[in-house]
Amino acid sequence: MSENKIEISVMGLVEGYAVTLRMEVLPDRVAESLGNLLNQLRDQGGTAVQTHTETGRQEREQTADGPINRLAAELEMAGSALKTHVGFKDKTVQITKASQIMVTDALTMIIFSVEKGLGQPSLTVEDMQNLIGLNGVKYEYPTTTAIFNLKKAGYINASLYDQEQKLSLTPRGENNARKAFKALIEGAAPKRKIRARSKKSKK
Repeated sequence: MSENKIEISVMGLVEGYAVTLRMEVLPDRVAESLGNLLNQLRDQGGTAVQTHTETGRQEREQTADGPINRLAAELEMAGSALKTHVGFKDKTVQITKASQIMVTDALTMIIFSVEKGLGQPSLTVEDMQNLIGLNGVKYEYPTTTAIFNLKKAGYINASLYDQEQKLSLTPRGENNARKAFKALIEGAAPKRKIRARSKKSKK
């Protein structure tokens, strides 16, 4: 491996078989190149399991910036651009302005961050409720209704939720999360409409 280059790899599954894609890139091309490798894997009908970078010595995945870099690779953007909008701590994620954007977008972004950043294949309803509260996402109906809306839109795996009460995004849900993240970073995220409360006239 060249001294000034970094070896990156993406490990995944294609039709049940383990596949690893590797390449050497310059340090400023890591996020972009990881995105290209992930696209190659998807084109083969595969699913990513883990991403890895090596700079002459093996780096541990669980660094403070590990989840950010993994999420950035999935979003095909630089980790530095994502840091000001997303934070990971103690297996949780916080997204800036999550309380201000459309509820469905905020929820898919949270699940996407957990799956791609933290590497968890799914999360329980209880964990989802905790993350919703942590991100300040509020709505005037039960969480079960919010989840039903995700299910109705085809954003989560319906059978997994019905059978195990766990949440995992479908490809359609992942696509929605990607669009929502890019809109947030570009400052174009659709904002929630807050209904004005009618004031009673005093006699």
